[in-house]
Order: sequence, then structure tokens, then C-alpha cells
Amino acid sequence: MSFRFLHGYVYLDFPKSPRERVIELAFVQAPQAFYNQDIFQYNLLQGRNIPNEQDMFMRVVQAGRDRYNAAMYIGSNTVFRRSALAAIGGFATGTITEDMATGMLLQAKGFRTVYLNEVIAEGLSAESFPDYIRQRVRWGRGNVQTARKWNPLTIPGLTRMQRLLYADSVLYCMFGKDTAFQVTPKGVTGQRRFFMRGWPCPIWSC
Repeated sequence: MSFRFLHGYVYLDFPKSPRERVIELAFVQAPQAFYNQDIFQYNLLQGRNIPNEQDMFMRVVQAGRDRYNAAMYIGSNTVFRRSALAAIGGFATGTITEDMATGMLLQAKGFRTVYLNEVIAEGLSAESFPDYIRQRVRWGRGNVQTARKWNPLTIPGLTRMQRLLYADSVLYCMFGKDTAFQVTPKGVTGQRRFFMRGWPCPIWSC
């Protein structure tokens, strides 16, 4: 099976031989792009000199994950095959990052996914620091919720590399700037925080 992206539409080319249709394409994911500057570009007056803060993941990491059929469904700019969604019972529930969970479940079911590294739509980036904090805390909590319900290291169907990449997505929010934001006192973000043996683990309380 192959696909073509022409004139704003995704065309799926089905092979003639039934044997070649064993692995079906579940979705095509394009990167999220933004027409406004993110908070770093705007506040540092560097909108023309530095890329959007999410470009590293959207344009580089996702393209790398695609080599291992592990491109992450990111909630928008996606075209699905309806029969593939039906095969897993529809969109995942029980997590606030249902996009990541849905994509992982489709790949665990054996479906093929494709990352199209081409901007086809633009949205609005977080415009303020509080909005940025809320967004990242939500991602962190949702990723842990997903891992607790469908552990990428043990869920049947994923390859070894897919397990590693999804586990990395869960651990990412516990390091660097995202962790610093998540352990900010309650008065700043309004979220419950606690420490466990010196490790900042606010999102494990979800």
C-alpha cells in the first residue's frame, strides 16, 4: 500500500494482491505548526532567528519515529482509516492524552502508520506562560495515565523499538524544563505537588 498527498487530499493506493493488504494503513500524521510565535520567540524577540519550541519534536523526532512505525498521533492534522479505529473500539478513553493512546493501540494492533513531514495546517501556540504550564502539565499527566492503563513496555503487539520510543515519551516529561514547571509550588500552577525520595513526581498523583 502506498499513499499520495496531492491538492489537499490523501490518496491511498491499494495493492491488487490480497496478500499485500495484510498490514493496513491506520492513519497519516502531519506536524502541528503555528502561525503565531511561541512564548520564547515572542519574549526574546527572536521570532525570525529561532524555531518554534515544538519544531524539534514535530519535524525531527516524529520523522525518526516513523522509521519504526512509531509516529505518534498528536491529536490534529491526522487522517484516519475508519475501519482501523473500529478495530480497536474507537478512540481511547480513560486518559486526557487520548491521542497518544489511540495511536499506540493502533500500532500494537499491527496497523501501519505514516508521518508526512509537510505542513498542511496551522494552529495557535500557547500565548502566555500560564497557558504553557497548563499545556505541559496536561501532557505529562496524560502520558502517565496512558502508561498506567496501557504500559508500552508490556502491552502485546508492539515491537521492541516501539516500546522504547513510547516509554521515552512517558519519561520525557520528568526531565528538563518540563519537570521544573511541574514541581512549581501550588500557588503558581494550582496543581498538587509532592516529592518521593527526591524525585519530582507530580503527575503520578493523577
